[in-house]
Order: sequence, then structure tokens, then C-alpha cells
Amino acid sequence: MENDIMLLRLDKKVPRKIKTISLSKKAPKPGTRCSVAGWGVHEQDGELSHVLRELDVAVMDIRMCNGSRFWNGEVFKNMICIDVAQANSAPCSGDSGGPLVCGKRPSVYGVMSFSSQECVDKFKPPVTTSVFQYIKWIKETMRHLDFTQ
Repeated sequence: MENDIMLLRLDKKVPRKIKTISLSKKAPKPGTRCSVAGWGVHEQDGELSHVLRELDVAVMDIRMCNGSRFWNGEVFKNMICIDVAQANSAPCSGDSGGPLVCGKRPSVYGVMSFSSQECVDKFKPPVTTSVFQYIKWIKETMRHLDFTQ
């Protein structure tokens, strides 16, 4: 699923007590330690989580992820594959749209896009949309919005 990203326009200002996070202006290097978060199901055919869950991951080399052993050409340059550190855990249904956060000074590097139908599949690593590939589009879109309404 290419170009799996969107912007939301809020009808109210975000209160100052809520912290924001920056968007990365570069791609993460393979091996970079990150985390993903979401409200998705715990197990296949399970219910959505009632608490926000976080999972430690590492960025995979895109060529390896896109090889015949894994996604076999279904991953594009605007995507980031992630390797899940914990056995039997992975982003799943309901986690789409959640952030991929990396770095000592945390930044959003990706937005959870898709994973295998089984959720945990060592040959189908989870895939995020790479935020840095869309920075220009985000800035242009924000510049053209009318914030007086």
C-alpha cells in the first residue's frame, strides 16, 4: 500500500500541556532501535487493546525486506520495514496509523502501515510509511490550509 499517510485538521488548538513530537527529516539507518505504539489486537482474532501498547523494534535493510524471502517487491522506497525484537509480538490489526519513534531525542520516522495477515510472521516484517519522504508534501499542504475558519 503506497502513500499510506494522511493529515488531520483539528478543530481546536492542542493544549500546551500536551507534548508534541518532531517529524524526522531523514531516513533511519538499518539497525536503528525504535518503538511502535498502538491500540491493536493482542492476538489474531482478538479484541482491540484497552491500553496503549508499545513494542521495541529495529529498522531493517529495505533491500533485505523487499527480497524474495520476505515481501518480494511489495515494499517501496517510501516505506520502512521493522524487525520485532520480541518473539511472538508484532503490530497487528488496529495498529495502523501508530508512530514509529526513534532516537535519543525522539522523532517520528514512520507511520504504521501494514503487516502480515497473521501479524507475527518472520517472513513478512511489519511495514511503516516513511515520514521523511513526505515532509515536502506535509509542509506544502499545511501552508495552503486556511486556519481562520
